[in-house]
Amino acid sequence: MLQLAQAASAAVRVALGKLWLRAYVRLHWGTDPDARMKSIWAAARRLRILFAGAEVYHNRFGRDWRDWLLLWILREMHRVRLQVTPRVRIRGIELLLSNADRRIRTIVVTTHSPVDAVLNRVFQENGFASTLLAKKNDRIVRKARLLGLQGELDTIARTSDALLIMRRKLNEGRLIVACVDFTLPRTGSFRVDLLVSPAMFELAKSVRASLLYADTWVSADGAIDVAFGQPGIDMAASSADMLAGDFISWLHGELGDRRKLRVMKWQRKENRRTGLLKLPETTARPDR
Repeated sequence: MLQLAQAASAAVRVALGKLWLRAYVRLHWGTDPDARMKSIWAAARRLRILFAGAEVYHNRFGRDWRDWLLLWILREMHRVRLQVTPRVRIRGIELLLSNADRRIRTIVVTTHSPVDAVLNRVFQENGFASTLLAKKNDRIVRKARLLGLQGELDTIARTSDALLIMRRKLNEGRLIVACVDFTLPRTGSFRVDLLVSPAMFELAKSVRASLLYADTWVSADGAIDVAFGQPGIDMAASSADMLAGDFISWLHGELGDRRKLRVMKWQRKENRRTGLLKLPETTARPDR
């Protein structure tokens, strides 16, 4: 009952916050978009009591309330035709550039975030063609556009042919981007367990592709931070489970992620028709 009451209270606060945000943006629609963005962000942060409810209500992947707030602000500004491109800071871009220079096939593993689609923009702005492992729909495309992506969003749905298509895309020189975190509901609770699947790590080993770690979040000043990393253990000598655990260690140790992530129990299974690995089912990408 306590969890239900907390979720209900958070839902009410978030709803009030969104109503305030819609009215505030419309009162100041005629100003310079970038200046308006800074003003809206500063005003919204002072109303943390409303927006912090996002961490309790409908937040399966345990993201910070600021991640949601930035997406909501961009959406409201777009509705009144205030076009603004959010600021992005990148850490570890040299790892991506190094792989490109050596023409190494690369799989980028990341976690679900309200601003995760900014990765596609980062790749595009640095001259990399990328493909996202996700079912293409209007929500995903709209979010990528809000976060600054220009052009098309190339995707691969999780079907029986997904891994075959991914191999082809890698051979074409495209980066493959995949969220590897999943949620498992707890019995008799509104909470979920956060798991990291070893499947993409196993794929990288099987096709001899390089692994690149990535994560995205929104900082206190309203900018999106993007961080890249690489395995801290030998890929060739490590199992997929060990690599998934190393990714979690990178999130915790390098980025200070405090979420309780653990490696999913996973058994390698192959598609009888193609002889390739089967991917586990994924949950929908978060977008509110």
